[in-house]
Formats: sequence, C-alpha cells, structure tokens
Amino acid sequence: RKAMRMKWATGIETRTMSSRAVRRIVLLLLMHFGLIVPAAMASAQEHTIADSLRSRLGSEGRTTERVDLLIDLAYWIPDENSSDSLLKEAQTLAAELGYAKATAYGPMMAAMRYMREKEFPRALNAFKESIAKMDSLRIPQGMSSPLSFIRQAFNSAGEQEERRRFYEQALQRYERLGLRLNVGVCHHGLGGYYLTTNQYALAVEHYLKAREIFLELDPGSASNETLVVGWAYLQWGNLDRAEELLQTALKAFQREKGDLQSGTTLISLGELELQRGDTLKARSYFRNALAL
Repeated sequence: RKAMRMKWATGIETRTMSSRAVRRIVLLLLMHFGLIVPAAMASAQEHTIADSLRSRLGSEGRTTERVDLLIDLAYWIPDENSSDSLLKEAQTLAAELGYAKATAYGPMMAAMRYMREKEFPRALNAFKESIAKMDSLRIPQGMSSPLSFIRQAFNSAGEQEERRRFYEQALQRYERLGLRLNVGVCHHGLGGYYLTTNQYALAVEHYLKAREIFLELDPGSASNETLVVGWAYLQWGNLDRAEELLQTALKAFQREKGDLQSGTTLISLGELELQRGDTLKARSYFRNALAL
C-alpha cells in the first residue's frame, strides 16, 4: 500500500508545526516548482478518508456497518500492522454476525496483502475473485469496494490498457444487470485511465457520468468527482471551466468539513492562478490551504 501512495512526510522533526502542516508545505513547494501535477494530489485525500473512517468507527457498535468500516480503513492506512489488525477484527466480527457480504471480502483482503508485497498480478487476480463473489451476491459496489480498489493494482502493475478493458467489460455487465452504483465506479475507473493517458474529453465524459450516479446513490463520493473533473480541465488548459468546477468542489468540501480535501482544492486553485500568471492570487489560495 505504501507503494501506491505519494509520501508527503519529510522525515524532519519539528516542535512548531504538525506533521499535517509539514505535508502541506511540502506539497505547496512541489506545486510552486512544478514538480507535481493536480492528478497526483488525489493521494492527499487519503489522509482525510482515514480520519473520517476512524471517527465513524468510534461511534459504531458491533454491526455489519462496522465490518465495512474496518475493511475500508485497513485499505487506506499506511501502517501494515494496524491494517492487518483491522482486517482480523473485521473477519472475527463478520463471522460472529453471520455477515454474508464479508465472505466476498476474503479475496480482497488477500489482494491488499499482495499489494503490500508488490505482487501485483496476484493482487489483480484476488481483486477479480472478490468482485466476482460480490457480483454473485448482487451486492452494489461503491468507491470503497474491490471494484474501485482494483484500479490501484492496475496502476501499480503498469497495466493501463488492461485497466481500460476491464472497466469497459465491467461497465457493460453492470448496465445489463442494472447495478447502477457499480456503473458509476466503472465510469470513474475509465475517467482515471483517460486522464492518465491525456485524453481529457473522454476523462471528463466518464467522470461526469460517475458524478451523476453518485449524486443519486452515493452523495459522499460526488464531490470528489467534481474535483477530478476540475483537474481534468486544468490539465487540459481550460482554466475558466476548471475554476468553476474547483470552486464548486471547494464549497462542497467546506460544507462536509473535509479540511484536507478543501486544502487540496485550494492548492489546485492556486496552481490555476499560477498558470494565469496571477502570483498574488495564487499565494492567497496557498495561504488559505495552510490555514486549515
């Protein structure tokens, strides 16, 4: 999992700034000197996701929802020992509750282990097995599911064309089965492929389709789609459209109290202003990001 993430930590101890502030400063410096592009900033959101999951776990009893949260958190945290501990707790609780969905998670847990060991072909096979089990139970799969997580295995294995083929075939299957949430995840996966390969019009098309579905079925994921569409337009060079979308995403993240996601969006707006040549406005966005 560490290999799937950009590492923001500098390794420098400080008495005056938190590690989160240090990460943000490093990110700003990378942005300022042009060493990072907006799409790479997606990994910064992982810190927010983990914090949110921990918060939800704190108030969740011994329920099937807790099993889902434990597995989700295990995926997003970088510490391997903690991740394994969470997965074991999830397995124990699932068995206690007789939670059928958890049986489909078994191969995904193996896939996560293979990802840590950089055995990407085995990870891909395990994710596919988990997806097949979920499909056999007709379980909808959102952004915290093997259908979503498998894209990281394709990325790590350098298999972008295989990623495209996988999601195109899955999209047809889920449209036929009427699993619309899965359809949204497939559009997100395809959007990422087209963004990675600089095919911006197609990236925007798929991300917007994903957002439309998430707005109805998974509102918590819709704001992220707005953000990535903004990144696509930013990389495409359509700064006015990018600004409109990034501002929309920022307002949504602020309503949801997603500080780090808000910070990521502010940094994107700062880069946009740097492309326009307005360094004063860019600096203002960067300062606002650091103030969160």
